[in-house]
Amino acid sequence: MKTKQILLLALISIGFISCNMNGETNYTPQMSLNSRLRVFKVDTLNKIDTLDIYNTKVPGELLLDTITVGDTVEIPLKLDGITNNITAVYLVQSADSLTEIKLPAKSSLDALFSSSSNYAEGKFFSSTSFTSLYFPFKYIAKKPGNTAKLTFMVVSDAVFKDASGSNTNSFVLKTPIKAAK
Repeated sequence: MKTKQILLLALISIGFISCNMNGETNYTPQMSLNSRLRVFKVDTLNKIDTLDIYNTKVPGELLLDTITVGDTVEIPLKLDGITNNITAVYLVQSADSLTEIKLPAKSSLDALFSSSSNYAEGKFFSSTSFTSLYFPFKYIAKKPGNTAKLTFMVVSDAVFKDASGSNTNSFVLKTPIKAAK
């Protein structure tokens, strides 16, 4: 009988020792886009079309359907820190002469992001605590080219001491742009 009690006590002890009692819940932040985006076409007045997004052979890189100079693509970026707070968001253009980013109203951005943010450079630093964010903006084609890329990155306050993971997540959206007819 004592042997069974000692084994039971040993199993319970092992169970408590193997548990993480710090209550840490850290997750890699997530970003998502719809696989189809709305585009306002320049060649016909008030025409709205959809664009597909495709995976490429390069990990972390997506390809947007070809757009025309003057087209405006609505990009509804969704960010999720899961249980962690989002601390920063970056939107970086590779060739700003080819494209332009049109952000939401400055007053809306100022309500969420700190004064150390630099909206023109695509650097948004959180001033409040939030675990998720809907971040819509417009992406406008200015000149034809095949080198336009938009890099998205989200940073959270997750801390990974004893587990694998990252407090950042990013991807690149390539955008071929053709000349208007």
